[in-house]
Amino acid sequence: MMRRTVLICLLVVLGTYCFAQQGPAGEMQQNKVRITNWKRTVYRFAPDYWDNKQQDEIVAKIGQEEFEKMKAFADKPVVPAEMSMISGKARKDSVAQSERLNRLNIYRIATYTHVSKSGKVFEMAVLHVPYEENRAWDDQVKWGPLYFFIENRFVEEMQK
Repeated sequence: MMRRTVLICLLVVLGTYCFAQQGPAGEMQQNKVRITNWKRTVYRFAPDYWDNKQQDEIVAKIGQEEFEKMKAFADKPVVPAEMSMISGKARKDSVAQSERLNRLNIYRIATYTHVSKSGKVFEMAVLHVPYEENRAWDDQVKWGPLYFFIENRFVEEMQK
């Protein structure tokens, strides 16, 4: 009887813990990350990129309002040149640029599954780079809402 009670309590505690890690639907979970291959980032998507499945998957994680903001800026050239790995041509100082970019406070706000036209499946990450937290990164650079998209395998979570 005692073993059964302990087992039930353990299951309740673990179930509650797992639910708490997910957070309520639509509440954005932000995990600070660094990028292992900046050359693989995507800054822009055509407005018709988002299919209903992807949209539903992302909205469930970040909410409709944040999704609309992200979508509105995903097809605009809003990334400052100072954050690009390509400035007219491929940068020769890509290692130094990658290190510099990884000093930014970057947050993974969602992941989603993307299936390419060829049928290849990618687990993608949506990254947010808030200006206020990065104001000191470069005093000369300013930006508005900024989102990067990258294969999730090139994203590492930072230690808290």
